[in-house]
Amino acid sequence: MHNISLFIGRFQPLHIGHFIVLKQIADNSKLLKIGIGSSQLSHTHDNPLSADERKEMLELVLRKQDITNAQIYFIPDINDDERWVDHIQKIVGKFEVVHSGNDWVVRLFREKNIPVEVIHEIDPYEATKVRNAICRDHTIEQHVPPVVFDYLKRIGAITRIKNVCCG
Repeated sequence: MHNISLFIGRFQPLHIGHFIVLKQIADNSKLLKIGIGSSQLSHTHDNPLSADERKEMLELVLRKQDITNAQIYFIPDINDDERWVDHIQKIVGKFEVVHSGNDWVVRLFREKNIPVEVIHEIDPYEATKVRNAICRDHTIEQHVPPVVFDYLKRIGAITRIKNVCCG
């Protein structure tokens, strides 16, 4: 059991793989800090959803699963590997372990001697695959939690993802 864990993702959109990882970390931590990466970006090919939309998706999933030990933070990019970990720490405060499946994130935290638990991708769940499925007019219901699917439909995000990502 960890006291404070950190998990950073872009959640473009939040998919079942994210959900599984968030649930596992929350179950094994007193406090889960969730960072929404690239929070300043929206309506772009890789980041079609806004930070507020991603936060709302996270809140819906956390509430649906009765995860009450989580806090959400916006983490804008600074494009400076040397300062990035310090940037994260200034935003989220203290934590004892980072959970990540991103090689770049793992490397940067390990370079600062911060413990990292490596997450392995849960196939077939990947946000790029979800966006690509939308581009091919395939259903995404099997890739995202039902509450996320309903939310994406309600805010018109599926159409926006198609317009922004499928050029």
